[in-house]
Amino acid sequence: MSKTQYYQQLSSVIDNALLHLYCQIATTERFVPITQRNAILSRFLKPKIKNMLYKIIKGDIKKIVLIGQRPGGNIEVKLNDLRKMAMMSKDKMNGAQHLYDLLNHLFDDHGFDSRESKTALL
Repeated sequence: MSKTQYYQQLSSVIDNALLHLYCQIATTERFVPITQRNAILSRFLKPKIKNMLYKIIKGDIKKIVLIGQRPGGNIEVKLNDLRKMAMMSKDKMNGAQHLYDLLNHLFDDHGFDSRESKTALL
């Protein structure tokens, strides 16, 4: 697994978890306390620990769930912090890095080789 796939998968889980939380909060008219927010996020994240699709980020998901079990822990704040860090690192990438990541993705996932072959030059 490449670092790009790792960060894309982690970013996707973080975004989906926050969207799930905010949709759950929007369905109620009452204030949702931190303990209940942690419970909503834990219920969303725990099945992903056993899912083989999330094998490479399994440890990170476990750590996030454990934050909510600590007294005074707030999963929502941690997820928002991680999301900000991911967005900042994505903004720092230049065009060449984006192109390199795209070419690697095409090769790894779809088998499209972008390198020149020696036979094509002859």
